[in-house]
Amino acid sequence: MHSLDSIDPGHYAVVTQVRAHGALLHRLAALGLREGNILCVVRRAHLGGPIHVRIGTTELFLRRGDARHVEVRRLQALGSGVAVSSIHPTQA
Repeated sequence: MHSLDSIDPGHYAVVTQVRAHGALLHRLAALGLREGNILCVVRRAHLGGPIHVRIGTTELFLRRGDARHVEVRRLQALGSGVAVSSIHPTQA
């Protein structure tokens, strides 16, 4: 498993676990970072800046420290024409 901050821009991943507590856990869940959700890393700012993530039609920016709390599994290239939103986490 990888943490979200280690995924390169342009790659897709599925959230496997959020290792946070209290307010941070609730904030990440409210942003859509919940187990089973598929995301794409759009870009990462230089010098430890935020990470730009797309979950469905929602785009958000996360501090790298917060992104380290999100465990993800990288998805293979989806060259078969399958839409990312149609993949069930157990099939990825």
